[in-house]
Amino acid sequence: LNDTVAGTQRPYVLTAAHCIASDDVAQTAQVFFHFRTTCGGSCARIPPQVTESVRGAKVLAAASDVGDFSLLLLDQDAPPGSTFLGWTTRPVAT
Repeated sequence: LNDTVAGTQRPYVLTAAHCIASDDVAQTAQVFFHFRTTCGGSCARIPPQVTESVRGAKVLAAASDVGDFSLLLLDQDAPPGSTFLGWTTRPVAT
């Protein structure tokens, strides 16, 4: 995720709190980048050409009772060629 400060390039990741909600678990996380599949998303394993990943993160915020989210800060930068997604606090239609 991107933040509102231009050029910071901090590697934030948003995931579910029921998956990662504590720093102990976040330190074991492995985040994959540039994932591609030619099998319609039903592959049984990650293709061997996907080698870019980052291990370890810190939980900045988490809530399982309201929204089931965890905001992580990765321990390493995202690999070259990664794109930061936009972020807004404006309400969106459901």
